[in-house]
Amino acid sequence: MAKLSIGDKVMWRGSFGFDEAKEATITGIEVCNAGEKYGRSVSSVDWDDVDKIVVDLGNGHWARGKQLSPIKK
Repeated sequence: MAKLSIGDKVMWRGSFGFDEAKEATITGIEVCNAGEKYGRSVSSVDWDDVDKIVVDLGNGHWARGKQLSPIKK
């Protein structure tokens, strides 16, 4: 199963998913209860569970997991 980890580069859509996708680096991950912004800090999470996370990004923004997608290689 693929993991999302601190330091990974992802595609991020700002404005709660409505902006054009831009590359960003994950600097923090928190597993949260539904609708909450803060939770338990972790270093990685399965991509299947990204709907349960909030991340900090290297560009100074934060995002809910649903705003992220892996970079296609």
